[in-house]
Formats: sequence, structure tokens, C-alpha cells
Amino acid sequence: MRTYALTWKVLAWMLGASACVGAVCGQPSDDLLQRGTQLFKAHDLEQAEAVTRRLLTVEPKSARAMYLLGTILEAEKKPKESLEWFTRAAAMLPPQGEDLRVVAMDYVLLNAYTDALRWLNESVKLDPGNAEAWYDLGRTRMMQGDLHGARQPLLQAQMLKPGQAKVANNLGVVAAGENQPGQAAMLYREAIRLQAKDAHPSEQPLLNLGVLLLQESRPAEALPLLLEAMHDAPRNAKCREELARAEEQQGQRKDAIEQLERAVELEPKSASLHFQLGQMYRRAGLGEKAKAELKLSGNLYGTRSSGDGP
Repeated sequence: MRTYALTWKVLAWMLGASACVGAVCGQPSDDLLQRGTQLFKAHDLEQAEAVTRRLLTVEPKSARAMYLLGTILEAEKKPKESLEWFTRAAAMLPPQGEDLRVVAMDYVLLNAYTDALRWLNESVKLDPGNAEAWYDLGRTRMMQGDLHGARQPLLQAQMLKPGQAKVANNLGVVAAGENQPGQAAMLYREAIRLQAKDAHPSEQPLLNLGVLLLQESRPAEALPLLLEAMHDAPRNAKCREELARAEEQQGQRKDAIEQLERAVELEPKSASLHFQLGQMYRRAGLGEKAKAELKLSGNLYGTRSSGDGP
């Protein structure tokens, strides 16, 4: 398999090199580079990519155009191609902190969290004022299960750019993981408040607070939060799973079954969801349906443990 990683030896050269100029790096067309950047910021990724590739046909040695194309490709969830362009660019012009942050996000997409952390640490060294890089560093540590290590980067992101709902939400996740439910609930509510006027609010703080309340046997309080989370993200199986749990605890078994059936439709290969649906059918007296779901769950668990992969 081809390796896309930038080695530490190359990194040391990049960070110590002088920026090349003139014919060595190429001088990009300012108009095309600016247009590509504007389109990227406007989330028109298809056109941004087309403009940037056109620029590279005119200025094939434009390192900044290569970095921009790598950034666009990461946003398009094409991490391997993105890393190829970052590698080409870095051979010509040392990366900036934001460039390394995007490289790290490529590695997150590839589930290579150790590499992602390596580049995020380099990113914040180069640009310690980049709140997004600090946030991503905290999130990546969380993905590796290091909740304690995630706290400080998230607090740094909060200090650099106050008022971010996603930061408050993730600090809530850290607090919940460290057995501080009161602090977690406060942070989740803060995240919900901060995103109240967003055109597309995240379901995560609503879901996280709802789950916390269910864990504390407070389904009546959890139910409206989970309903709102489901409406914000109707294709999120986890929202429907937790909503089903709250509805059943409130005696709304028919509604609960419908939500859990929908969750299974969204994630048909989830052994856990099939198992939960089987148990819920059993509690509802639907023996044949329960038997079928539990059998399917067992088959899926067996497939997972056989080493055939996800």
C-alpha cells in the first residue's frame, strides 16, 4: 500500500526551509487563487476545485494553489488525494499551521489518529492562536479515549474563540466521562443556548443532555430534548435509539417501537440495535418478531467477531 505520510525527516526540512520565491515556486494568478479561496469559503467545493485545478494548469508550480487544492479535497472527504497534494506543496514551500491542521484532518478521515495528533501538535506550535486547531486537537484526543488530555486543548479553543457551541458540548462530554454529571449538564445547556439562533443547529448537545437525563432516570425531562434532536437529525440512528428508550420509559411503547424500527432501518447492520428491538418486541408481547430480531442480532454479532471486519 502506498504511504502518504510526510516523514519526520521531511517535516524537519519543511519547517526549517526558507520560503522559495519566483520561478522556483511559481507565482500564482492572484485572481484565480482568490476566486478558488472564495468559492471554498462559500462551501461551493465543486467549483472551488475546478478553479484551483485550472490555476494549476496555468501555474503548475504554485505551492499555495496546491495547498488550497489539498484543503478542498479534505473538505470533500478525499483524504488520500488531499495528502498527495499537500506532499507536493510541502516539497516547494514550508506549510503553515493551518495547512498542517488540514493534513491532520485527512488522517482523522483515514482513522489514523496517532498521525493526526502528530500534525495537530505541530500545527499549534506553528500557530498557537488557531482556535480550530486547538479544538481539533481536543477532539482527536477524545477519539483516542484520552478525555483528560482533551480538556486543556478545548479550554484553549474556548479562550481563543469564546461562544462556540461545539466547544461547550465537547467539554460537556469530557465532564460526563470524568463522572461530573452536573458540570456536563451545565455545559450541554450552554451549547444548546449558544446554537439557538444557528440556521442548522447540531443535534449533539440535545442528544448528550437527553442521554444524561435518562441515565439519571429523568425520562420526562429527556423526552423533549431527544425529540428536538431527532427533528434536527432525522437520519441519526442514535437520536432515534435514545428517543425510543425515553418513550418506552414514559409508557409510550408503540411510539418507542416505531422509533427503534426506524433506527434499525438507518443502521441495518447494527447488532446492538437489532438486539434492543428484539427485547422491546418481547416486552410488548410480540414473540415472533422478538425471536427474529434476536436471531438476526446474534448472527451480526457472530459476523463481527469472526474477523471479517466491520
